Amino acid sequence: MSLLLRDSWSHMASPDNTEAVRELFGSDADRYDARHYRSRYRTYIGDRQKLVTRILASFGLPAGARVVDIACGPGHFLLAARQAGLNVVGIDNSPDMLRTSGTRLGPGAQLARGDATSLPFESGTFDLLNCSGLIEYIPEPGGMLREFRRILKPGGRAMVSSTNRIAPALALLPVMDALKRSTTVRRVIRALRLPVDEASLRDRGFDFTFHTPGKLTALMAEAGFQDLAMHYCHLQLLPHPFDHIMPAVTTACVNLTDWLLGVRPFGALAEGLLAVGQRPD
Repeated sequence: MSLLLRDSWSHMASPDNTEAVRELFGSDADRYDARHYRSRYRTYIGDRQKLVTRILASFGLPAGARVVDIACGPGHFLLAARQAGLNVVGIDNSPDMLRTSGTRLGPGAQLARGDATSLPFESGTFDLLNCSGLIEYIPEPGGMLREFRRILKPGGRAMVSSTNRIAPALALLPVMDALKRSTTVRRVIRALRLPVDEASLRDRGFDFTFHTPGKLTALMAEAGFQDLAMHYCHLQLLPHPFDHIMPAVTTACVNLTDWLLGVRPFGALAEGLLAVGQRPD
């Protein structure tokens, strides 16, 4: 497979927030990996990774099938797909994330920087596309989703994950954004030695565009995907930042709510949404 590389940051952000997103993801990928994927506690991103891996296994793709992970981060999905005998390609905008992915995958890893709104692949290249945690950075994601559809083979599937706008876990997000700008809050956190690091307190400088289950489904349908299905993960009733301050408590909460993920309407309140759609034959 030939990778026609394009060096671009635009696939992670709109023109107005590109620099802020670059700063967020442009360094310290190992810390991000350890905090979200390798924590001994349940995390939203860790649970999302378990979900996409489980859905991947359910497809039963044949050995050698082509899989692309857009915004591949530290490479956990790529590793799971390769261990399943699949031919994997990862795209991310962060050189640091790509280095971490390369270390995880080892020699022969196919990794590149690229633009998710103009991907460097021929039409009909892949059997499966995964994109976790990118769509919330794109205020108008229709063009990106159509590009996802373009590079899939007829009958190929796309898995697109988003944070759920109506999740209880996000209830305090506006308050937390305001508190991050307070020097007094920083002093209190340091005085009490709370387990909150400087990166968590940093004002990110841009807004997310979270989606509801219905909105994410509609966006996929408008981009031309069919046979849409919605999956859920991480039903957290305690809002952030309790997951950082009391991770054992929030882990216990998620353990208790796992059984509700398949029960309407509770599953639709989960923090993690995964929409699966198919390119028509």
